[in-house]
Order: sequence, then C-alpha cells, then structure tokens
Amino acid sequence: MAMANLKKRMRLDVTLIHKKLYDVDAKYTCLKPILDSLVTLQFLAGDTEELLELHVEQQKLNAEETMIVIREA
Repeated sequence: MAMANLKKRMRLDVTLIHKKLYDVDAKYTCLKPILDSLVTLQFLAGDTEELLELHVEQQKLNAEETMIVIREA
C-alpha cells in the first residue's frame, strides 16, 4: 500500500550537499520538483502544511548530493 493512501502527516528531512550554499528561498524552491514527484509517486499524501513537515539543511562540501528521509511526523 502506498504511504499516500494512509493520509498520515509525514516528516521530510532533506539535506542539500553542494559546493556553494543556497540562499533561503533557493533552498526551498529547488525542492518543488522533488516534492511534486513524491506526491505523484504516492510517497506523500500531499505537500500542504497539514500533511507535510519539511526540514531542510545544507552542507558545504565538494560534492553534489541530496539526501531525503521520509518518516511519520
């Protein structure tokens, strides 16, 4: 059963790892395609504040990675 079918509020922890840190609006804006995909793939019931608790961190390293952890809120 897809997690979205449970209609539970989920917590999404995202760590952006880049050579240069994003400013505040860019670090959230870059997640829009990821959030939309997670909803489409039914990992999340939705991306409203009622259904999603979003936490975003950044690390400045000589790498280009994004780590995502999904769990119940």
